Amino acid sequence: MGASYEAAEVFINGQSAGVKISPSYRFDTTGLFKDGENDLRIEVTNTLGTVFRGGLNQYLTIEPFGLTEGIKLLKS
Repeated sequence: MGASYEAAEVFINGQSAGVKISPSYRFDTTGLFKDGENDLRIEVTNTLGTVFRGGLNQYLTIEPFGLTEGIKLLKS
């Protein structure tokens, strides 16, 4: 998977392949795919720092939201 802001969780056929909070956004999907059609879901969430602005976090740069690059599925 490309870049993501902030945390990303990947689901294959309803089962989690894990959560990543920083690069590299690579997930081990061994045993999650089946022959034929599969369901792929990527959930990206942000921290509350982008919602609540005040104190020191008011000076944080607002990063992009969601997936910011394409995804690749590689079969090994």
